[in-house]
Amino acid sequence: MICRLVWLALLFYVNFGECGVTFEQVQKTGEMVRSVCQPRIKISTEMIDGIRKGKFPEDKLLKCYIHCVMEMTGIMKKNKVNYEAAVKTMEKLLSDDLLEENKSALTKCKDSATGIKDNCEAGFALVKCIYNNRNMNREEFPFPHCLCLALLLCVMFFGVECGVTMEQLEKTSGMVRSVCQPRTKIATEMADGITQGKFPEDKALKCYMQCVLEMTGIMKKNKLNYEASLKQMDKLLPDDIVEENKNGITHCKDAANGVKDACEAAYILVQCMYKNNKKFTFA
Repeated sequence: MICRLVWLALLFYVNFGECGVTFEQVQKTGEMVRSVCQPRIKISTEMIDGIRKGKFPEDKLLKCYIHCVMEMTGIMKKNKVNYEAAVKTMEKLLSDDLLEENKSALTKCKDSATGIKDNCEAGFALVKCIYNNRNMNREEFPFPHCLCLALLLCVMFFGVECGVTMEQLEKTSGMVRSVCQPRTKIATEMADGITQGKFPEDKALKCYMQCVLEMTGIMKKNKLNYEASLKQMDKLLPDDIVEENKNGITHCKDAANGVKDACEAAYILVQCMYKNNKKFTFA
């Protein structure tokens, strides 16, 4: 499971300035979390957007949406705050200015849901507390919070070390697919076949690959984001797989040069990566 790292490294890294990820990329990350929880809870977009403005009505759907986000990203497990894992992740990934702000807020709120048995009520209580202890200089309260995205990264990369279950790991690894599969209308069997080295000449398959690579920042349109990918692998991948993944992407950095069609370019790059990385998997 953790071999999906190459494709997800840029997406979930929260120290955005260092890795050259654009604000648009940051927005896509938040949209991905929403794309899983909003359909599941059937909550309106207006109510979700209200969280950023500090609107917390006593609404069951809102509470369960908040809990979905917090559990999906590993901040909570059922009604419990995953405090130690969150702090460990923040110290590993957040820049100094974000670290102090987020660590302070979570520390003040780590007991805010203690004794609350209902999962949705517990998530609601935690997020309201974090909101009340936010950086007052920010115009809006970012939700999903950067802390959520940081721990989501930890779930994707280090699984058990973050104190999350295999079920949690599988949920987070399906996020990219939950966006790109409906968008390209590709069959599940065809998406599953990529990891097995099955690359039929199919337009939907090619555009699914391009969606995944652009969503995760590996590509922008038909161009490989090579330098940023290497930088993130050095910073975030475990030592036992970093060299293999770097070698794979280095072998393939020019594979799609001159290919103008973005879907075709992604198709060529993914095939190359498959051939040059023994631990290759795909979302």
